[in-house]
Amino acid sequence: MDVWDELGIKQTHVLGISMGGVIAQELYERKVESIKSLTLISTAANLQYLPKESEWPNQLNDIEKKLDIYFSQGFIKRNQLLIHAMAKNILKKITEGNFKAQTHAQRQALNRHTIQNKLTLNDHTPKLIIHGAEDEVVPLQAAYEMKEAFENARLSVFEDCGHLLLAEDLNRLIKELLSFWQEEDER
Repeated sequence: MDVWDELGIKQTHVLGISMGGVIAQELYERKVESIKSLTLISTAANLQYLPKESEWPNQLNDIEKKLDIYFSQGFIKRNQLLIHAMAKNILKKITEGNFKAQTHAQRQALNRHTIQNKLTLNDHTPKLIIHGAEDEVVPLQAAYEMKEAFENARLSVFEDCGHLLLAEDLNRLIKELLSFWQEEDER
């Protein structure tokens, strides 16, 4: 937020994906007058919807299975090489690096946020909620709950997509974002 002041940014669009959506909600609460619009992707406003911390396995096949929750079944079938490469990369980080410590630190950071229930983001700031219909990490119900609770919010559900919309349908995601931001900039 100090960076905005330093750069002379009076208002801007804010976007948060997954854990970044939790952070974006906190930023919004602290700096609402500087937020032109808020976009929340694959996230929740209530910790009950966020997954519990769990250990990553240290076998390649088990890592591939764990990755399944992040993608739609169609994406997995079409992108088996990508999933395999991701699993190999994770396994390498587990065996050679500090992957488990990093995932634990990420969870601890998430737990420090005061997102027990952020369903009070009610003002006239436009809000766009985007969620994959097949998201198994943060259930679609979390997006519907935000849509109902937030004032001036719209929901876009990406059918045949899971949690990682950036990987599954980047072009549609970009079009949706640019359209929303352009519409809000013209107001």
